[in-house]
Amino acid sequence: MKRIPTYTFILWIFIQCYSYGQQDPVITQYMFNGLVINPAYAGNDDKLTTNVIARKQWITIPGSPLTFIASGHAPVTKNGLSFGGIFTNDNAGFITQNGFTGIGSYRIKTSYNSSLSFGLQFGLTSSNIDFSRISVQEANDPEFAQTNYKGILPNFGTGVYFKNKRLNLGLSVPYLLNQMVNSMVQVQRRYYMLFGSYSFDLSPNVMLKPSFLLKVDPDVPIQLDLNTNITFYKVLTFGASYRSFSSINILGQYNVNEQLSIGYALDISTLGINNNNNANGYTSSNEIMVQYKFEPAQSYKSRSLHLKNKSTFKK
Repeated sequence: MKRIPTYTFILWIFIQCYSYGQQDPVITQYMFNGLVINPAYAGNDDKLTTNVIARKQWITIPGSPLTFIASGHAPVTKNGLSFGGIFTNDNAGFITQNGFTGIGSYRIKTSYNSSLSFGLQFGLTSSNIDFSRISVQEANDPEFAQTNYKGILPNFGTGVYFKNKRLNLGLSVPYLLNQMVNSMVQVQRRYYMLFGSYSFDLSPNVMLKPSFLLKVDPDVPIQLDLNTNITFYKVLTFGASYRSFSSINILGQYNVNEQLSIGYALDISTLGINNNNNANGYTSSNEIMVQYKFEPAQSYKSRSLHLKNKSTFKK
């Protein structure tokens, strides 16, 4: 069994205080997949949307988080009801978590170009905490003589989301219940997220989209993400962001066509981390995203009818 060095464990606990303890995996490209931060986003793409994210955090740190997230959502009725789901696998040092979250939302048209959505989610998280994976200098150190933990924790979350042609604004509470595993690790606790973005047309083919994400947890300092993305011809997007107490991020997205998008993010840590594998004191994280939006069946029918009529006209 691969063991985690003591300094990695201490580093993990330290960063826990400033990055929400990995209770939720840290994601940089959330602005391209609002479902991972707000259940009310479900159905707002007006089509079946699937998304896969793979992330390796702090790549020079042994035992650092490795995350895989698969999600999907779609409207299911014409009156605004939508459903979605998220599967998460997160391995962080001595903690392994698998989670599934079922999501439902209801959207109300507030005007021709705007809507207001309300979302609820219910999730189950399977946690495996193995303290034997920590390598310590004193085998009988009572601070590390913790009982291993395996179990499933349920939780609920909610959110509200408003959007129009240019403005997106959402407020969510991913966890309504506080879940304490033991005296050292708190897997889930209640916190609040406020997201906002606004689109500006710099020219007919260039769009600027600044955004922010505010995370408020009563027990830790407020975390703020400031992002700016610029999109060319609705095909290529470049962006940069700053995450307080954490990192400076660079990201890009390429829309292969109207359905398929591929994204990449590089996070450069602003935490001075010194260890044997990282002499300069800084490390980075890599994140890859693939998204596919299925064209509604009605669009296929309309296209087929159009081609049929066109063929008949030629005759």
